[in-house]
Amino acid sequence: MSESFFSNDSSNESVLDVGAEMLSRVYAKAALNAAGDHDSQQRLIDELNAVVNEVLAKHPKLEKVFDSALVSQDEKLGILERVLGKNLSPSTLNFLYVLTKHDRLGILRQVVRSANELWKKRCNQVTVHLELAQAVEPALEQEIIATLAKTLDSKPIVEVKINPDLIAGMVVRVGDRVFDASTRTSLERIRQAMITSAVESIQRHHRP
Repeated sequence: MSESFFSNDSSNESVLDVGAEMLSRVYAKAALNAAGDHDSQQRLIDELNAVVNEVLAKHPKLEKVFDSALVSQDEKLGILERVLGKNLSPSTLNFLYVLTKHDRLGILRQVVRSANELWKKRCNQVTVHLELAQAVEPALEQEIIATLAKTLDSKPIVEVKINPDLIAGMVVRVGDRVFDASTRTSLERIRQAMITSAVESIQRHHRP
């Protein structure tokens, strides 16, 4: 990827500076488009995720350096070369160089998050948060995933969390949508219904 994918016009930069989130989507889209075919885009996503999860997460001071205006672009480029140069493909490393030369390395996390969201849409994927009362057999988990795929008409990327407080059943979250089939919720509904019934009964018996 070359810098030609991004304008050097300062007026364009000021327009993009409406927010890091919007700006991150611009860079993420440009990075994926420049990566090439499907496999190359997947490799870009995998490598960017590794940078965030395996490097920045374990070395928070490095992230502060990337975001610091006191560290020059040349110094940041040198750090990228020394720390990541041997572990990334040329296209991914070049993309990090582009971010650095545009003073955007500090929003790398947002860019990677936006790239993941865009990639999931392109692959018709959707993130599903599956909360279970207890671990289930692999066969049953695959059956649940298959059912979700059919229901959502997308390829679910399932993140499983075990929560004993649910007692039994499960809670499925897809974006803002929540499907609660847990025993805890069922018991709570029964409890609320009993309370409501008792209150109504008391009110009837105390009417003048």
